[in-house]
Amino acid sequence: MSDLHPNPAPALEATVLLRPRAQWVCWMLIALGVLVFGLALGRSEAQRVWQVYLVNWLFWSGLAVTGVVLAAIWRATNSQWGARLLGVALATFGFAPVALLTFLPLAAAGGHIFPWIKHPVPHRAGWLEPGFVLARNGLAFGVLLVLCGVYVYFLLRPAAGEAGAGRSRLRAWLVRGFAGRAAEQARAEYILRRLTPVLLVLYGLVFSLLAFDLVMPLDPHFYSTLFGGYFFVTALYAGIALLSVLLAWWLAYAPTLRDWFTAEVRHPLGKLTFGFAMLYGLVFWSQYLVFWYGNLPEEIPYVILRQNTLPWKPLAYAVLFLVLLVPFAVLISAEVKKKPRAMAFLGGLILLGIWLERYLLIVPSLWGGGTHRLEAAVGGTGDPASAASGVVHAADGAAAAHAAAVSYNVPLPLGWVEIGITLAFAAAFLLSYAAFAHRFPLTLSTSPLAPETHH
Repeated sequence: MSDLHPNPAPALEATVLLRPRAQWVCWMLIALGVLVFGLALGRSEAQRVWQVYLVNWLFWSGLAVTGVVLAAIWRATNSQWGARLLGVALATFGFAPVALLTFLPLAAAGGHIFPWIKHPVPHRAGWLEPGFVLARNGLAFGVLLVLCGVYVYFLLRPAAGEAGAGRSRLRAWLVRGFAGRAAEQARAEYILRRLTPVLLVLYGLVFSLLAFDLVMPLDPHFYSTLFGGYFFVTALYAGIALLSVLLAWWLAYAPTLRDWFTAEVRHPLGKLTFGFAMLYGLVFWSQYLVFWYGNLPEEIPYVILRQNTLPWKPLAYAVLFLVLLVPFAVLISAEVKKKPRAMAFLGGLILLGIWLERYLLIVPSLWGGGTHRLEAAVGGTGDPASAASGVVHAADGAAAAHAAAVSYNVPLPLGWVEIGITLAFAAAFLLSYAAFAHRFPLTLSTSPLAPETHH
């Protein structure tokens, strides 16, 4: 937008987003999560531990990079309102080291999240060798984080040099050899102009790889060429929803920022959220339509398991409402888009919905026999094509018989184990985000992305 009010940038002072008591609570939640992790493993509940661990790693690691990706998108589109949200968005990168560190324990998960160890898929045995899977995904994610780090470095450095190092060693490293605002600005412009398209393409490739390697193979009979695109679009949608929550958080702790985060800034963010709600509906329907209209035997059990069987069916409908229907209905109003608290509440609902969506992508494929149990429930012979055909004919012939066939009793693995591990990840994210925002408050000021504050 070009009609932003010419309000001056706020003073470069540290913003404390977490008070000492809140930090203590976060550390306690992390300790509780580690305790739950150990106790559950000791009680032979390793399956529950590792499947929800993978759910949370995929969810929170996506949020760690989406702030930087959004900054690159704003730069590519010359967004002035996005420039004002730069500090709010970039602080998500504070979780990046934690995301990389928490990837390493997945090597100990074994057959709990890599079912092809016990049931190899002959034509993909080499590609799905566990060590190779972890090595290439860890390397790809690490390269993406390094590129994001370089991008953040050059976004911060011009303003950081003028603000000085203060008492922070990280900021001292950031401004080392500072050559003056004009020279550093020109250098940053030159480098960021070339890094922007590379970062955006690499983000799509890496998150597609994570989807194809860590999610889709959990069900050996499921194939979808659109799955990678669906996965990184929903990750970016979660990042946009998170931005509304974080913006309300900043305004709660620093009310003076209302003159910086004006309605002309908040309204476009609401419109972007609305747009991604519709985009989510598009990519979801584009994938679902192929399964339904094409009557594809390999993919149908995957959909039936989540959409028509208990205990997954209520969660599937909850995702549809939280991620698509509620945001679409609420964000038709222009006034809602301008209200930070309303947008924060809606953003929280979207984040919950996308977490449940990640849960539904992973857990039903692993828990209680997954698709294999569905095949047995419908009288399949072990051949996925024949089992899927049985499901379709049952649905076409008699709905009651179909419901009786596929609604087998499986306990929902959503209890103290899942809650404890999820809260630990959430607390680690909050601590990392607040620490980054405290050390680099200068991201609110004029940067290579920020708009001019005068006419």
